[in-house]
Amino acid sequence: MVRGVSKRVVEIVGQKEDCFERAIVIVRGEADGLGAAQLRQRATGALSGLVSYRRTALWRDWLLVGLRYLGTFLAGAGACYWLIH
Repeated sequence: MVRGVSKRVVEIVGQKEDCFERAIVIVRGEADGLGAAQLRQRATGALSGLVSYRRTALWRDWLLVGLRYLGTFLAGAGACYWLIH
């Protein structure tokens, strides 16, 4: 249980997206001077940045996994060739 905590929250309701209904962003204490419109705009930008980063990171992760498997395969093939000859 958390007591005595007071935080500002920005709730973004998605109308274009089929999968997601809404996103809730908790505002840091340093952003007290910003208005509601500015907070909403910055929260939307932060969420879009997170989504694009995740998509970019996903293909990088798969590329690294593929390169590791390729390296392992080539090392095994080289070892087999060395043992046979």
